[in-house]
Amino acid sequence: MVVKKKKKATRKKSSKIVEQSNNSNEIIEKIKANPLIALIGIVIVVGIGIFIYSSQQGTQIALNKCINKNLDSNSNKDIDEHLISLMCVKKFQKEIPLSKVKIKTHEGLGADAVVNKNNSGYLITELVFSNDEGEWIVENLRLNPGDLYYENMHSPIKKIIYVKGVKIKLK
Repeated sequence: MVVKKKKKATRKKSSKIVEQSNNSNEIIEKIKANPLIALIGIVIVVGIGIFIYSSQQGTQIALNKCINKNLDSNSNKDIDEHLISLMCVKKFQKEIPLSKVKIKTHEGLGADAVVNKNNSGYLITELVFSNDEGEWIVENLRLNPGDLYYENMHSPIKKIIYVKGVKIKLK
C-alpha cells in the first residue's frame, strides 16, 4: 500500500504576505505624500520617551526642588535644615509594596532584628511592623538604598505591616 503525501497549500500564506506587503507600501506612499503624518508619529514617540523619563526622574527632582526652595526661603531661615528636608520627604513619600523589603532576625545578636539591604530603589522613611509586644511604627527613618536597618527589641519582628518611602533614582 502506497501512502500519498498531501501537498500543503501555500497560496493562502503567500497571498497574505502579498496583502501585507501591499498594505505596507500603501502606508509608505501615504507618508511620502504627506510628511506631516511622519512628523506627528515622531513627535508622539519622542513625547512618550520624555514622559517615561520624566516620570522616573520626577519625584527626585520635585523632592530636591522642595528642599532647595524651602531652604532658600526667608520665612524658613530659623527652621532646622533637617526638619525642612523631613517635611519635603513626607510630602512625596508613598507606600512601598511589601515584596520590595525583606526581613530576617539574627538570634546571635539577642533580639536584634535586621531589615535586609534596602534594594527597593526607595529612600525608606517609615516602617510599621509587629512582634510579640505589639505593633511598632518607626518614623523619620532615612534608610537609603543599599543600607541595612537594625532594631534592638525584646522579641523579633514577626511581620512587616507596611513601609513608606520616596523613589530615589541613583546615577
